[in-house]
Amino acid sequence: MNCRSLTADWVLKQFDINNINYAILRNYEELPHVGNDLDFVCSDNDLASIRNILQEARSLFCWDYVTESSIWDSYVKDFSIKVFKLISFDQGLILQLDFFGGYSIWSAPVIDLESFLKYRTRLDFFYKISNNHEILIRGMQLACAIRDNEVDRSIKIEGVIDRLGGKEELVKSFQTISKVDINADVVNFSKKEFSNWFNKFKRRFFLNFLFRHPIRALLRFIERIRFRIKLSTYATPGIILFINHNSFYQNLERITQDLEKLKKNNIINGFSTCLNSSQLLTQYKFLRKEHFILLPCRFSNKKYNKGLLQNAILVKFNR
Repeated sequence: MNCRSLTADWVLKQFDINNINYAILRNYEELPHVGNDLDFVCSDNDLASIRNILQEARSLFCWDYVTESSIWDSYVKDFSIKVFKLISFDQGLILQLDFFGGYSIWSAPVIDLESFLKYRTRLDFFYKISNNHEILIRGMQLACAIRDNEVDRSIKIEGVIDRLGGKEELVKSFQTISKVDINADVVNFSKKEFSNWFNKFKRRFFLNFLFRHPIRALLRFIERIRFRIKLSTYATPGIILFINHNSFYQNLERITQDLEKLKKNNIINGFSTCLNSSQLLTQYKFLRKEHFILLPCRFSNKKYNKGLLQNAILVKFNR
């Protein structure tokens, strides 16, 4: 097993030893073999213990740093995501652990944290969310993948839905959890029809919540807007680094090599250079996608060295 897999195996076993109340949301099929990330739900009371476990994992295995980001925090629990990252720059490895606070549709709560944990199931050496919860989430992901024309992703999700019981089970899950009447013909819909149906379902689900809990729905909707604005402005996932103009051009080849390595190892999703600040607006969509943007600046005292890019990444990951 590689370092990521060894770490995931050890961390999950430590969760059991320390009685961490958790469940894995998805991508558990090949555990302990893992890609770059794992998604969980867990009790807020266990976050301190999880921090300690990850710090111990950093010391035991190949990792240089553990980061913790709070940019996804919200007072609405099911909007929040606590993001931890184990990073080794030398080995070019990253393992991201995301801890969700629940699941919602258009700011209306669908599955709360307590329900996720109450109905979790044991699978081999770890806990996962129930099949009923998982197929509902996968159904929502499928509708979004179809809408965004993500062919490969939609095929993959369809395979998971089939494994969990197929469209019949998906419809039952929507009916049971949402308490909204579902047309049985959904099981025969084409992909496009399913995506269109889900868009209408989201509106119905939100309106039902609004009529039953108008004040709560309004407060949650306002927080959703604030949350989105935050992530679209000062808390964008990407990185902007103002670097000394002369240092940038003198070290352009090495900087490009470093950034290529970071991208190859999935520590960043991509990178680009703005030759002047007026080009920043054209890079905004890449900042939303966790890209690294370099801006040469004559007034910057930041000169290229081996740790410059790494430090900028660590600062962002710890926000």
